Amino acid sequence: MAPSELTLMIGQTVSHYRVLEKIGRGGMGTIYKAEDTRLGRPVAIKFLPREYSQDHQAVERFQREARAASALNHPHIYTIYDVGEHEGQPFIVMELLEGQPLKQRLDSPLDPEQVVELGIQIADALAAAHAKGIIHRDIKPANIFITERGQAKILDFGVAKLATQQNEEGPAADTPDGAGPGAQDDLTRVGMAVGTLGYMSPEQGLGKELDARTDIYSFGVVLYEMATGRPAILDDLGGRTPPSPRAARPGLSPDLERIIRKAAEKDRELRYQTMADVRADLKRLKQDTDAVRLGGALAQERIFPSGPRAHLFSLLTGGAFAAALLVVLWFFMMGWGQRPGGTDAGVIESLAVLPLQNLSGDPEEEYFADGMTEALITNLSKIGSLKVISRTSAMRYKGTDKSLPEIARELGVDAIVEGSVLRAGDRVRITAQLVDVATDQYLWAESYERDLGDVLELQREVARAVAAGIQITLTPEEQASLGTISAVDPTAYEAYLRGRYHWNMRTEEGIQKSLDYFQQAVAQDPDYASAYSGLADAYTIGMEYGYLPAGENRTRSRTAALRAVELDNSLPEAHASLAMVFASEREWLAGEREFRRALELNPNYAKARHWYSIHLAAMGRLEEALAEMEQAVALDPASLQAEVWLGTCLLYLRRYDEAIGQFEETIEKDPYYFNSHYWLGQAYEAKGWPEQAVAAYEKAASLSETPHQRATLAHGYAVAGRRAEARKILGELEELAEEKYVSPYDFAVVYLGLGDNDRAIELLEQVYEDHPENLRHIKVRPWFDPLRDHPRFQSLLQRMNFPEESGALTNR
Repeated sequence: MAPSELTLMIGQTVSHYRVLEKIGRGGMGTIYKAEDTRLGRPVAIKFLPREYSQDHQAVERFQREARAASALNHPHIYTIYDVGEHEGQPFIVMELLEGQPLKQRLDSPLDPEQVVELGIQIADALAAAHAKGIIHRDIKPANIFITERGQAKILDFGVAKLATQQNEEGPAADTPDGAGPGAQDDLTRVGMAVGTLGYMSPEQGLGKELDARTDIYSFGVVLYEMATGRPAILDDLGGRTPPSPRAARPGLSPDLERIIRKAAEKDRELRYQTMADVRADLKRLKQDTDAVRLGGALAQERIFPSGPRAHLFSLLTGGAFAAALLVVLWFFMMGWGQRPGGTDAGVIESLAVLPLQNLSGDPEEEYFADGMTEALITNLSKIGSLKVISRTSAMRYKGTDKSLPEIARELGVDAIVEGSVLRAGDRVRITAQLVDVATDQYLWAESYERDLGDVLELQREVARAVAAGIQITLTPEEQASLGTISAVDPTAYEAYLRGRYHWNMRTEEGIQKSLDYFQQAVAQDPDYASAYSGLADAYTIGMEYGYLPAGENRTRSRTAALRAVELDNSLPEAHASLAMVFASEREWLAGEREFRRALELNPNYAKARHWYSIHLAAMGRLEEALAEMEQAVALDPASLQAEVWLGTCLLYLRRYDEAIGQFEETIEKDPYYFNSHYWLGQAYEAKGWPEQAVAAYEKAASLSETPHQRATLAHGYAVAGRRAEARKILGELEELAEEKYVSPYDFAVVYLGLGDNDRAIELLEQVYEDHPENLRHIKVRPWFDPLRDHPRFQSLLQRMNFPEESGALTNR
């Protein structure tokens, strides 16, 4: 742009952006501060210079920057709002950043803790880009912006390699430094090859095919410069590993030096292989540093051990480290631990515990990490004033590449706990950190290590530290529930964790394996209440799903649940297990009493709320069931099963349009979850839309080829007048019943659709004799409305022993 054109641009309105002032200029564009007149917010606009507007390569690079950055939604990558063209000049509209490029901060080395903190942010952003198939290819201090709040933002994806652009590399050449929105005065020049000499990887310098490891090398060189205050001198295009950071800055932490050298390793096979690995090591270094810093004056020693204190540092990182952490915990419990940022961080009222990372490297140890995650969730859930997201929703984020703010938004929480677990022999080490997502600050980071026999106390210790970290006041009852408890037999505990791991799968094989492990646990430790609770749950769910026969298994389930409560009357899971036993045996009021007790002990127990809602619905107390389920969904927002049951409550209340809307919303989230289609079909049928019901039943049957789904489809065909197709499926089910067990309930569903009410009731009476729990909702389910005036159906209802005061829908 000519100078006269620069002057004319100020004050103009481009699309709906009013240009206010020039911010910077470089080879790839001029950046202005502007106002979005529609949304009333400040933005930055980058215009491609007019002399390059007809240059295909320049326009392509300009557009590539917009495509790459807009494909990424990450707090540490600058945000693209819009693209357009004004009088033949392409432009990009971006967030307006206040601060300065990292390059301008490197006149002297950064504080080591700041190096680690910014490094984590940059690594997290690059990991997110790589997960989307985007390689930046020009990571350097000039392309990293530091906001006034100390947050890093990666800029300038103009030479990024996108997933669909696999052959763009060319010979590398030096280019002027670039700058980002907010304060830029040097941008990569058009027509120069990708990368910047001094920061490009050896493979990039030699023009080889690139992958994400090229960004890792460049990032390592940037870390070197941040830590030492001087560029790594790399003269040859082949590149070489930068000189020792500690030689350039004596006293630098060996751990930080190791991370820098491994990231900037010349041989990419010996380099970090993923940015996620770099991020993990930086986070681990920060956790260890914060843990020592919180303990007192040892803060600087973790990254700068020197002199006489170096020996003390080595002791703390050895056997005495656990003792130092106990001192830190005592400070927290006395209320002396302060959150970074003080009250500005806001009040934390809800949190999620993300799946703890299994550091063993052995996939067979996943059950242990998952079990420790569930235990931490369970202990935190006992704090009544804190909303804690359930295990089901938390586990959906296992291995996710989503950022913490994104996860927090999806789960509706203020804070997130993340960390790792490592078991080595009979020792267990948990490393955890608490993040305030509103400020993106770590409130604390700790490591805890105990013998496996003391693992229950270890779990409570972490929960107490979380409570202290968010400055929450525990009631005397909550303090007692998180108090010191007796040790557990390590072998029994391991068997229990394996049992829960398989029980959560809800498959026939999983239930059978869980039974084996729970039985091993109680045999090893006859006083282990949780193991008896797990055993009761395995029997109950196994019978309900049709994996186990009734008879003796009913007695086994009841015996185990009663034993669990006897051993530990304060265990919420034990009371929930007993409630499920009572519910399956039609002891309605006793079941309600136990559900209430479980929720008194753990108000955040989402699964117990879900089960209690089912129990209330069975008794006809549908408004209460709906209210209970709404709370369960709030605690378990990622659970499709919970959302479907919420819709089922609406269906039972005859609020058909709302039920249909809920089921359709769940299907949008996961179209392959058969239960959503199954219940949507029933809502359509109750609404009087048989053809839509058939379509939903067909989809459910295609996703779950069980006898019940086939029977439901036959029922739908019959209701829609397609009786021949219904009878064809009925014949197939009769043939199948000669080979394996098919529940009379499934046949009753078909005859109900065919209008043969007498035969349907006869079959339901058989169900009552074998599995009465399968009839728990006959009082309220719309399917059974045609039978409600039948005398034998009324007799069946009486035998279900529903409480008189339950407000039954017996004549609907």
